Amino acid sequence: MKKVIGLALLVSNLVFSNLVFANDEVESPDPEFVRDTYEYCLNIQDPEAIDKKTLLACVNSEMDYYEYAKFTSVEKIIEYIASVVDEEEM
Repeated sequence: MKKVIGLALLVSNLVFSNLVFANDEVESPDPEFVRDTYEYCLNIQDPEAIDKKTLLACVNSEMDYYEYAKFTSVEKIIEYIASVVDEEEM
């Protein structure tokens, strides 16, 4: 009987630990949301002096707010957006 209870506790512990780790994973954002956010952040800057660092910070602040994965560069944002445009054209 003690072995059955011990085994049940072990299995339940394993299940709950997997649930906790699953909640810590960050989702990838919808590419259209990223495109809209990028365009918004681009539009609030001076068109004659686009600062990539500020643009990246603006996009990543939105990603952080909605608990999405952040981007490491503006180029990565553009690549991510382009993947959606390529799919829509097909």
